[in-house]
Amino acid sequence: MKKILCVDDEKFIHSIVSDFFQDGGHEVCIAKNGLDAFLMAINTQFDLILTDYQMPIMNGGGLIQSLREKEGPNKGTPVIVISAFSEPAKRSTEGLENVHFLGKPIILDDLKSMVDKTLEGFA
Repeated sequence: MKKILCVDDEKFIHSIVSDFFQDGGHEVCIAKNGLDAFLMAINTQFDLILTDYQMPIMNGGGLIQSLREKEGPNKGTPVIVISAFSEPAKRSTEGLENVHFLGKPIILDDLKSMVDKTLEGFA
């Protein structure tokens, strides 16, 4: 069982991702923006972070940069950015390690495949 943080401002995405990964036996925590996710990730170790890029308060790029800059339990945690804005997301995370990208709309089989590969590479 892995602990996954899902960060998105759309409740619909939370529901889909949570149901999908909980059905697979994983624990899923939810955050509605990058700042909420960052505050959760300061004290809680996650095996994987799934984040949208375009969100209010703090976007996915800001979240990843903040996690990588701060010593803490998620400094090196793998991140998958799920976004329709892949080019700006890639530019904002350029040079950061263990960041992967998947376009929207979400295709659950593609997401599962990327999550499996990401977690294998990090284990």
